[in-house]
Amino acid sequence: MTVIDAGNINFPRLRDCWFPVELNNGFLLLNAQERQAAIDWIDANIFDAAKSNQTGRMNVTTAIRAFMPRPPEWTGSPLQPLYDRTGQDDERAAKLYGNLVCRVGVGRPEIWWCFPEPVAEDRFSRTYVLSSKIAAVLSGAGTSHP
Repeated sequence: MTVIDAGNINFPRLRDCWFPVELNNGFLLLNAQERQAAIDWIDANIFDAAKSNQTGRMNVTTAIRAFMPRPPEWTGSPLQPLYDRTGQDDERAAKLYGNLVCRVGVGRPEIWWCFPEPVAEDRFSRTYVLSSKIAAVLSGAGTSHP
């Protein structure tokens, strides 16, 4: 369906991720099984998890860090191939992951709003919110931030 970029004053609907060329190049570093495993993990731990919780929201950094034994190192996490194939560069891996999350969100049947929400040193982190829950988030009901 779509992702709406709530970090942009015009609230554009994204047709793909922010940096599709970089994501496509990053995908070339992964084999087909690693790509599909990453997509499946994102579907389950970002979007399905957001749909199943009361707030309808999930932060991408919070989601992956729940599986990282030693943040910011990705070793032992379900998305370790993204980290390994980017030369164990946390910034490159995070950019690949963030863009992949966005692309997966765009391909989902729901409408998602995407808010910038820094987490610790990850100043580019984003939170995805199910459209049906956006009024509560914007009014601040039940949360202190998007």
